[in-house]
Amino acid sequence: MPSFLFASSFPSPKPTFGDNSLFRPSYIILNEMVEEVRGEPTSSGLKGRYYVGTYESRPSSELNYVLPHPDFVEGSHVGDGPVGTLTSDPFSILGDSIHFLIGGGCDHLKVYVELLVDGFSSMRATGQCTEKMKEEVWRVSDFIGRTGQIRIVDNGSDKWHHINVDDFRFSWEKSMGSNGGAIPSSSQRISKHHSSGKNESPKVRNRSCFSVHTQWFVSI
Repeated sequence: MPSFLFASSFPSPKPTFGDNSLFRPSYIILNEMVEEVRGEPTSSGLKGRYYVGTYESRPSSELNYVLPHPDFVEGSHVGDGPVGTLTSDPFSILGDSIHFLIGGGCDHLKVYVELLVDGFSSMRATGQCTEKMKEEVWRVSDFIGRTGQIRIVDNGSDKWHHINVDDFRFSWEKSMGSNGGAIPSSSQRISKHHSSGKNESPKVRNRSCFSVHTQWFVSI
């Protein structure tokens, strides 16, 4: 995945450290109309240390990004209440496909990931009302040469109104250098740091990069 920033409208957006949903109850269906949070814990299936889970509340340590924050125990969560979006900086679409993992809620009108092409919503994916993420593939060859953005949306506060996302990969990352087609912007001229404060190498691969202000959060 190319290294690009995400702008956030969540109140306090921070990627989730570890497989947090494995340490809390999940929803259980009592009947066709009623679901309660008392089912068996479910793995998110994350890749690396972090994923975006809008139900969760377990960030990394402010001093060392490879450790969880000491104030948040395994299973800590904020629930389905918070709403907001994460939107990437623009990038050039230079290949055939975008791969990623998605789970969580299954309301395609409330919780989803979408591909914006030249500012217009062109593709959308949602979860399957399970915390376990599964691979989604967008075939984007029709958009080669155009400008894309990825937007993660949580716009609901009812049951299953949360989304899990991880491991974005572009089919053209290996042939396009370190930025994978990311379009330079003023925000990308900021010195790149992850949450430990160490300089980030542009050669590092296979990580999901998100930004809150100037802080980088990575999944490695």
